Amino acid sequence: MDVATHVATYMRSVHPERFAGGSLQLMHDMVAAGFHGRKSGKGWFIYDKNDKKNKKGKRPMNPGALEILKKHSVTPKLK
Repeated sequence: MDVATHVATYMRSVHPERFAGGSLQLMHDMVAAGFHGRKSGKGWFIYDKNDKKNKKGKRPMNPGALEILKKHSVTPKLK
């Protein structure tokens, strides 16, 4: 997550027209919270050292990441 944030920030500064319309703040908030992905054990998911998954074979979602996502969610504007 931290590497993706760094790359996205750089790419937006070099090609602003291609990266317009979105906000990188969500990614920055994830990194600030320490959710760096596999290397920190948490990102969008919780990564167990033993690579344990739930019954459906999927990793559990990180509740802290979901809170950050809720903070940045928007309601679609219907015409």
